[in-house]
Amino acid sequence: MQATPESLAIWPYQFDVRLHVEIRESLTVTLDVTNTDSKAWTFSGALHTYLHVGDIRETQTSGVGTEYIDSLQNSRLCTQHGLLTLTDTIDRVYTQPEPLITVQDPALARTLTVENQGHNSAVLWNPWQQGAQSMADMNDEGYLHFLCVESTLHAPSLAEGITLQPGQNHQLVTQITSQAQ
Repeated sequence: MQATPESLAIWPYQFDVRLHVEIRESLTVTLDVTNTDSKAWTFSGALHTYLHVGDIRETQTSGVGTEYIDSLQNSRLCTQHGLLTLTDTIDRVYTQPEPLITVQDPALARTLTVENQGHNSAVLWNPWQQGAQSMADMNDEGYLHFLCVESTLHAPSLAEGITLQPGQNHQLVTQITSQAQ
């Protein structure tokens, strides 16, 4: 995707953005962003990964780090330690995740790994029952069967995102692997 008259009307910069998808033993998704303008610009973004799980209440997630911004508590900075087991709605930006996030999925007897590159954070999200019931495109029990684990270039504002100089490139990569337990 490149700049068009329509895109320039809302964001006045030249760019080239490509999404690469590779399916082998793992799924690899790469968002490749290049500044083709004559001046620097700043951006942020995320690869929204919805992982199918057997039962969200049984999953355990590791590798997200200890500090997170809780979007459900007015962006309050919080900490956690150990494995993450979900019991309610989650909408968190983990600010120092490891490159490899692991989701143990005992209901489907597997381990999912999400390996991220080019990111500065990871988002975990699940609307839980009340959120699922309010979504027209999700059945009421849909929350039980997914966890969103996003490779993210988080920025509190666009001005605080990643700045690319003319000709500079940035790649945001996520690789998802499933292994039987």
